[in-house]
Amino acid sequence: MTGAGGRYGRRRVGAAAAVAGAVALLLGLPGVAAAAPPATGTTGPATTASTAGYQRVTGSNWSGWAAVGTGFSRVSAAWSAPAVRCGAPTQIAGQWVGLGGVVTGTVQQTGLEITCASGKPVYRAWYEAAPQAPVYHPDAVAAGDRMTASVQRTATGYSYTVADTTQGWTRTAHTALLQDDHSSAEVVLESPTGAFPSFGSLTVSGATVDGKSLASYNPVGFESGTSGVQQTRTGPVQGGSFTVTYLHQ
Repeated sequence: MTGAGGRYGRRRVGAAAAVAGAVALLLGLPGVAAAAPPATGTTGPATTASTAGYQRVTGSNWSGWAAVGTGFSRVSAAWSAPAVRCGAPTQIAGQWVGLGGVVTGTVQQTGLEITCASGKPVYRAWYEAAPQAPVYHPDAVAAGDRMTASVQRTATGYSYTVADTTQGWTRTAHTALLQDDHSSAEVVLESPTGAFPSFGSLTVSGATVDGKSLASYNPVGFESGTSGVQQTRTGPVQGGSFTVTYLHQ
């Protein structure tokens, strides 16, 4: 990815600011100011009815769940790479785990990206310390492959591990504490362009935060939407599992 900012961080700035405000209102986070209005061209989130006791925010380009608090150190999850149908070259889907990014615009993340620029899906694993540019791994990934990913905060920086257990490879990278927001831990399917390829559904399993199930943190849920159109539906998180379903690009 070329450019001065991260692929995911740059695309998400306005939405992330709006989400932060909604999260502050939902959870009553101390010391979190109300967010600025969304940037031009973004749709601010709106709250919907909670599911299984969890709060949900819609209207961002995130679909998934996030634990919000202070001082998280590790997040991990697993999923199978979905088979997608491309409908436009701008369609992108990125499934990732990360620390930070809900309350601020910075996030340490790693996962799988599926792009449609060539007219057919291209699968690539990557990591990113947004707003820095993403770094892509050269290893092969195909639809149906089983993926695992984790981000670990250490005393000196962050470690990003992503693996394709079907292909049999693992990649680990490290960054210094370039931006150190670890007040949230999330497992998210995102479209940085705001346009998803048709992916059917994607089920995440084994999602943990600091060794505990994601559900144990009473997390905040996200569903993607733009211009009044709901793009995804995020199912309830049970232990460390949940499913995101495609509705509209």
